[in-house]
Amino acid sequence: MNPFLPCIAIGLLVLASGCVQGPRINPVDADAERRLQVGKPFVYQTEAEPIDIGAAHSSLDIAQCLRLALEHDPRIQSALARVRQAEADARQTRLLPNPVIGLSLRFPEHGGKSIIDADLSAELLSLLTRPGRVSAADSRLRKVSSEALATVLDVATEVQRQYADVLALRGRIEVEEARRSNLQQIARITDARVKAGEAARLDGLVSQSTLAELETDLIALRSKQRIARLKLARLIGQPSRAIDWTLMPWGAPALPEKAESDWITIALQHRPELLAVQWELAALGQEVKLAKIEPWTGELGAAAERDGDWSVGPSASVSIPIFDTGDIARAKRQAMVIEQKHELTRLSRQIVEEVRTALEQTRAAAELLDRTQGLLIPLEEQKLKQAQDSYRVGLSDAMTLRLAEQDAQDARSKLIELQTQQLEARFDLDRAVGGPGAYTTIATENK
Repeated sequence: MNPFLPCIAIGLLVLASGCVQGPRINPVDADAERRLQVGKPFVYQTEAEPIDIGAAHSSLDIAQCLRLALEHDPRIQSALARVRQAEADARQTRLLPNPVIGLSLRFPEHGGKSIIDADLSAELLSLLTRPGRVSAADSRLRKVSSEALATVLDVATEVQRQYADVLALRGRIEVEEARRSNLQQIARITDARVKAGEAARLDGLVSQSTLAELETDLIALRSKQRIARLKLARLIGQPSRAIDWTLMPWGAPALPEKAESDWITIALQHRPELLAVQWELAALGQEVKLAKIEPWTGELGAAAERDGDWSVGPSASVSIPIFDTGDIARAKRQAMVIEQKHELTRLSRQIVEEVRTALEQTRAAAELLDRTQGLLIPLEEQKLKQAQDSYRVGLSDAMTLRLAEQDAQDARSKLIELQTQQLEARFDLDRAVGGPGAYTTIATENK
């Protein structure tokens, strides 16, 4: 028998065992699609994008803004790149160590046949710890994927809140412009009365002063609106493009009827931040087990020697853990496990608070909005109409009319504020439970 056949067989076995399939996890884009209930949200891009992407838009709705942000936000692409790095690490741990081939040639002092030593070996510890390292790397890959999903949800929530902010500012400007129109009408009537001697000149000065103050407020509001639009333009990947697009109106969908405990359960099951900590705990648990055998380094292989005739057989070497017994490394990893357990408790408590707070804000905003629309706005409009009619026929002064106008304007501004609060509270609730799909699509699939 050829004496090198055992070495060749071991080498082929090592090479064949190293070629294994990589880990399989739920892709981030598929998970995001289910949680956000949108089409394919993004594609991993291997090249950085230019500052501005695509053509300018004449009009936008929330679905377009959300799609553009998910496709082009660099934070998402960076998170996906980290997933690819973790995937590469997981695949790397599946590879067996490269075999080491040794060859030595010795010549006898008094002549004769040379002595040949050949050996083939592989690191013993790497072979023994391979299953545990693979499991830990897979858990870390799932952790990074969960963190990437959290980034996607953060971007989506930021875009939604910014869209609602721009709409709210537009509504406030419209209210102020309507108020300006009313005040201009009051000013014309007041000027006519001053000229006719039916009102004091002070009334005319007060009307002009109120109009001037209103114009100042409008300038400030328009500036805020432009700044809000600039931020939205940056989020959709067009920071240098025109921002004069028309935004389509958008209202919050109806809140599903669920008990508070159900919302909390959904959040604790589907929040990606919580899943990330759980996967880190799983990885650390494997590393604690590996720490017990890490000091036992060594090599396993086959050795052959020709000293006249060939001889071949297995070989092994192992270190003796006298000084480094692995206790310190194990204690460190156990402390890391304890840290992550406390982090899990902290994060769970925070999530419960976020869910309950978002629920309270959503319900309170809906109730206040109903009362404002159904009661306050109609009363203020009736009061303003009566004040206008009384002023026109001379039964009340300009101050009474201006106060009624101010109250009506405050009520309309309050309505816009409550509408925005309702939207933002709903966004916070969706984020707190891990996306709207967490309580619709995913919850249904898990039944």
